[in-house]
Order: sequence, then C-alpha cells, then structure tokens
Amino acid sequence: STEALIALEDLLPQLQLYLGDLGSDAQEEKRLRNLLEQLKVHGIVSEPDEHNRVAIRPIIAHLASPENLQSLLGAFQREASGGQQQGSSTGRPRDDSGEQSPEAPAAADGSNG
Repeated sequence: STEALIALEDLLPQLQLYLGDLGSDAQEEKRLRNLLEQLKVHGIVSEPDEHNRVAIRPIIAHLASPENLQSLLGAFQREASGGQQQGSSTGRPRDDSGEQSPEAPAAADGSNG
C-alpha cells in the first residue's frame, strides 16, 4: 500500500486553519505532535522520521464518507472552542450522542434506493 508522506511544517498551517492559532510556534508544534501521537496509536500515521515527516495511511480517505469527515471536523472545531459551541455550521440537528444527524439516511450498500 502507498502511504502519503507529509512534513510536519506542512501540517501546521492546516492545524491552525481548523483549530486556530496559538500564537507560538513551539506551542503549535507541541499541539501537532500530541495530536499525531494520538493518531499513531490507532495506526493512522507513523512516527515522524528523521526529516520530520509522517506517513498517513490512505485507508482513512477510502473508508470515511464526506458526512463522517464533516462530523469529525465539527467535533474538532468544538474541541478547539472549548466545547462551548452547541450548534453547527451546517445547521443540522444533533442526536443524543452529540453527533450531527445526517440529512438523509444512507443505505448500507451506499445506494440511494
């Protein structure tokens, strides 16, 4: 399988875009490394190599639907804002678990019928 290699310095702007800027490069890098360590436990990313690059397993892109990724992004954004945000930018209601309800139920086989 092919893994995507990405430098930590290339991930930092994406992290800042979605989670906000802490204002300190050292704090930003520490936050990024902590998040990557959590993902590494689940086998999603590798340990940073000698060039400060991590390998990202492509399986997440194949298995995650756009709706699931949007919900995950919303959860990250709520965490970044201290969990104070109750609604979402999509305006969709949340179920009892705090997850956004899908706009329309999807069939288990991915078809609409």
